[in-house]
Amino acid sequence: MLKSGDIEKVSVDADQADSLLHLLDAVVIKLEGGTEEDLQILNVKPFKSINKDILKEKEDHKRKSIEKKSENRYFMIF
Repeated sequence: MLKSGDIEKVSVDADQADSLLHLLDAVVIKLEGGTEEDLQILNVKPFKSINKDILKEKEDHKRKSIEKKSENRYFMIF
């Protein structure tokens, strides 16, 4: 990894999170006895990437739905 310059390409910065995670994943694979062929899995794009904004939006929608159901129960009782 030192010879290929992978470590010098990455800086510890919030903007470089993806590159840093990629490097750390590669280090773990190598430490566990992985080969260059094993490292190729890191270059495969995930089938479906879930964005934090999408997760937050789903959580907000779920919370609003629960709140609405709670309000409806309150009005049905009275």
